[in-house]
Amino acid sequence: MSLGRAQPHVSLALRTIEQSLKQTFEMWLHLSGEQIESLERRRAGKRLDFHVNLSVQIHYAGAIHWVRDDVRFQVNESDWAELLRQVGYLDRLIVAVDLPLAAPEPISAAVENLRAAHEHLIAGRYTDAVRDCRLAMDSLHPLDDATAKVIKDTFAGPIDIRKKMSLGQRAELVRLAVQHFTHPAHHEEPGKSREIYSRQDALFVLSAAAGVIWEALGRHSTAPASPGGAQGASAP
Repeated sequence: MSLGRAQPHVSLALRTIEQSLKQTFEMWLHLSGEQIESLERRRAGKRLDFHVNLSVQIHYAGAIHWVRDDVRFQVNESDWAELLRQVGYLDRLIVAVDLPLAAPEPISAAVENLRAAHEHLIAGRYTDAVRDCRLAMDSLHPLDDATAKVIKDTFAGPIDIRKKMSLGQRAELVRLAVQHFTHPAHHEEPGKSREIYSRQDALFVLSAAAGVIWEALGRHSTAPASPGGAQGASAP
């Protein structure tokens, strides 16, 4: 794919001398957010190979001379990730969710699983990212079958009943939805090929899973202390 035409950062003037001399200069290429996003889709967690066509016009002895050359160079994954960080792309499009630095059990286990999912996302292992999001949801305080059934039935019932759902019930409904969406990445069905998730799938479920974790952390921190002094997870 063509990214456009680069221009010298500043005007460059050279003069001929008897000894050879190397001189470096910068070429600037402005890329839109859509172009960077397209590069990320094509990169799929791997390195990038760039092909640059150089064309230089030289005025010498009353004549114009053209010099052309082709340059190819590779950018590995870590260098490209650092470049994206410098231009702010990671902050806006990849690292789109916040995670707590410290959290009590079992929420801390969910946070670690979500961090692993993020690493898979950056590396282009999108199905693995979705799988670790499922592990993050499973590691939270599990719902008993009766409570899960009440939440599902309430959501599927009349709209006037659905509107009365508490925030805790709504958050658990999101968790159930994430678990359902990520199921094929964690459990292979006999006779069915493994589901392949896209980058957009991984971004979507990573954001949803992070929201569930934050909500669970908020409920955990406001739960009444148990007789032994430790805080327990509150039911929705």
